[in-house]
Amino acid sequence: MDSITQGILGAVTAELGFRQRIGADAAWVAAGAAILPDLDLLFSLFPSFGGVEVGVLTHVTIHRSWSHSLFVAPLLSLPIALAWWWIRRQKRDMGTAQGKNPPSLLLLYSCVLVAVLTQPLLDWCTSYGTQLLLPISNKRYALDAVSIVDIIYTPLLVLTLITCHGVRNRSGKQAGRNAVIIGWIGFLLTTAYLVAGWSLHHSAIKKVRHRLQPDALSRVEAYPMVGTILLWRVVIHTPSRWLVVRVHHLADPAEPFRTAEVSTQTNSWIRMARDLSEGKTFQWFTNGMMRATYERQESRHVVEFHDMRYSPASDGVMSLWSLRMVFNEAGKLLHLEWVEHHRRRGFKTYLANLWSDLWNP
Repeated sequence: MDSITQGILGAVTAELGFRQRIGADAAWVAAGAAILPDLDLLFSLFPSFGGVEVGVLTHVTIHRSWSHSLFVAPLLSLPIALAWWWIRRQKRDMGTAQGKNPPSLLLLYSCVLVAVLTQPLLDWCTSYGTQLLLPISNKRYALDAVSIVDIIYTPLLVLTLITCHGVRNRSGKQAGRNAVIIGWIGFLLTTAYLVAGWSLHHSAIKKVRHRLQPDALSRVEAYPMVGTILLWRVVIHTPSRWLVVRVHHLADPAEPFRTAEVSTQTNSWIRMARDLSEGKTFQWFTNGMMRATYERQESRHVVEFHDMRYSPASDGVMSLWSLRMVFNEAGKLLHLEWVEHHRRRGFKTYLANLWSDLWNP
């Protein structure tokens, strides 16, 4: 999900009992720890990363990789906890720490570890794909349960933090205990929302299979549109075509689906582009949902790979982004470009269309 939501979720985990035993700084440290794995995107700004020259696809190979691995999370949490523990000891020695018994290193480490783990686990719920099991496997795991931005999930987290703050500021011995209860209620409610998204994902596929009855060779996937778990983009891929179906769970069941269809293209240029390392990387990044197009431009051959998981429209075949390859007549790759189609159309136009699509079942 977006880094702001990740940080807010980290702060909520501090309200599950850590803040009451550690202090007010637990929420701030947990929020920062939850955002930390997303800093992997900064590596793409360097001339090289791990000995590999930075290129067009660097951001998709680095982001949600090592820093998002469940095996790396304990190691990533340790230096943060040690620094935090050292700072707390310094405050105690200078007499500026609150309380006579500073929290143990184990308690601080537990708070940080829980916050760091929320980053890959929440990203796992989206469609982008997260390499949870590096170095054992570089598979991109995705539940397709929620979008990277959701207008219900994030406000629920914010409401949880505000309520905890309000309860804690009340006088009385039960204020801290009540804040923990509210923290757990908010955490469980938001977790239930993710489970609901996962359920609606399968419901969207079931509706499409029941009404359109695609053949056994078809691959049917469902992806949440930005902002909600009520609107879904169901993509059907067969050897001969791509079919995109709009499913809104609040729509009248008797209404026909809005759909878009395009034929599958293939030729020697597309096959050659697929076999290049860049083509294979994009195929891996899209979890196989990669649609190819071919166009001849004078003496140039243009192959474009579209990520069919994302689109400006729930029933559109145009992707949000694509990988464009330009070859000469000899088959040499002349140009490689990451194309962001929604930016070319205008970001305000994209958001306006998305908002309209969201509220029109």
